Order: sequence, then C-alpha cells, then structure tokens
Amino acid sequence: MEQERNCAFQYAYIKNRLFRDTQIVCDKSALTLNEAKGLFNNYKKDIINILKNKEDYLSLEAVIWINMVDEFSYGETLVYVTLNFETDGKDIWETVKQYVKI
Repeated sequence: MEQERNCAFQYAYIKNRLFRDTQIVCDKSALTLNEAKGLFNNYKKDIINILKNKEDYLSLEAVIWINMVDEFSYGETLVYVTLNFETDGKDIWETVKQYVKI
C-alpha cells in the first residue's frame, strides 16, 4: 500500500544570536512519513551537535509535520525539536519544567 504524501520536514537554526544568520537547512513537503523520518535521521547528527553547543545558537527547529491537508499547510507535529531539548550525543529528549503551585 502506498503511503500518503501528507508530511513535511523542516530544519532551521539561528547562530550567533542574529536573526539575519538564519540557516534554512531543509524545507521539504509532500513527503511520505518514511521520507520525513529519513530526512530527520539524515540531519540527526547536526541537530545533536547544535544541542551540545546550544549556547552558540539563538534558535533551533527540526520538525516533522504529519496529516497535512496540502503541502502548504501545517498539520500535526510528530516531532518538534527546539533548543529546550537535551542530548547525550546519541539520543534526544525534551526536558519539561513543571511548576508546582502551593
């Protein structure tokens, strides 16, 4: 069975804390889920390197969009990695702050 082409992958970052230094590395849509995951995995080493050196970056976004109505709309996110994520050099995870009201 052929997979739907209703996914996208976007990867961009801002280095040196200047918006004019935005680097759009990859922005592809009309992908199958397997293609989008493949692109994420192709750039995973670079994403991990940014997370290891996050003090040098203003922004990071690596996103797999799913269930898009068309190739120009955003759908739901399967993965949305930002500078709030952590890494051990192999895996990536999100660290979530939860405030406690007393």
